[in-house]
Amino acid sequence: MVIVISGFFTSSRNRITIENMYKLGYNIQRAEQLWITSYSGTYFNYTLAGVKYYITETPLEENEVYGFELIDTVENLYLYENKNMIPFGYFVNENVLEAENPFEMQNEILSSMNKNENSTKEKYMKSLEEAEDLLTYTKTEEEKDGEILWKYEVTAKKDINLYVYSDWELQLYKEGTPQFKKYADLWSTEAGIKGIKHLNEGETYEFEIGVEEETYNPEHIIYLYATDNEKIEEQIQDLNQDENQFSLEKIEKNTLDGKAFVTNKTYLVLPIAYDDGWRATVNGEQVEVHGMSNAFCGIELEPGEYEIHLYFIPRGFKLGMLLAGISFIIFIGIWVLEKGKIKNDKKHISKV
Repeated sequence: MVIVISGFFTSSRNRITIENMYKLGYNIQRAEQLWITSYSGTYFNYTLAGVKYYITETPLEENEVYGFELIDTVENLYLYENKNMIPFGYFVNENVLEAENPFEMQNEILSSMNKNENSTKEKYMKSLEEAEDLLTYTKTEEEKDGEILWKYEVTAKKDINLYVYSDWELQLYKEGTPQFKKYADLWSTEAGIKGIKHLNEGETYEFEIGVEEETYNPEHIIYLYATDNEKIEEQIQDLNQDENQFSLEKIEKNTLDGKAFVTNKTYLVLPIAYDDGWRATVNGEQVEVHGMSNAFCGIELEPGEYEIHLYFIPRGFKLGMLLAGISFIIFIGIWVLEKGKIKNDKKHISKV
């Protein structure tokens, strides 16, 4: 269970982990890539990261973060609960490492949750161009005040959410008002998937995407995607009813214990940020900890019943202990030599 106040932070600030989470669509501070920022990616990103609660000082628009429902208010704070949670410890058929863009990474991950590993890959998120079953849209282009603007009008055929992702800085306008903020000059604009709007069936919405004309390069990419909310929710519900089961027995700051029951060859995924310092034993035997999408910890399992023990040893710990031991031995050696020298000097003085 994770409570989020305005954004995600990582305790280790592991640059490699954060870069890989960016590939999954989480927003990061672009230049230094030292943290993951608020409103990260699609609502499925929250589910992947195990975010169950969201606290904010301002109420969210309806389905602004899809699937989060208001459950309490305390003074000026609003508490929302994620209704699309997946189990802590879930199972997938494959380790998805690369895809064309973060939306397709999430499509691959959702497909990997299918119990039938030979099933056809599903599309849970679709670009506007391929989403004929989800929406209709029109697009126009114009130049205005040094910007190139693409104007969109989208009409939903189903319950959908609209998202945008680009590999360079852009601006989203709603009713002429810019939505993406830039931090103080010390920081650069966020990068990652950003939410546009939730649309119910039959609802129409207009928005604009703008880029500075002087920085525009046709090789840069803008991805506009719609989520099939009903299909994603069905997949999450199926995952919660999976015959493969994991029960968490104990969790501490650097260890985790649990039991797994597995009916087919699979990966157990634990929503813990992957680091090569993680180690695991299965029924007492050492096994490899995989970086699931290079972002979360995973263990490959064959059919059977298992006791899982996950623990963390910091990178360089063994080398540090070795160097510390060598240093201690050198210190003792020097101390013995110096003590012997002092003793010999005293003997020499006494003879004189």
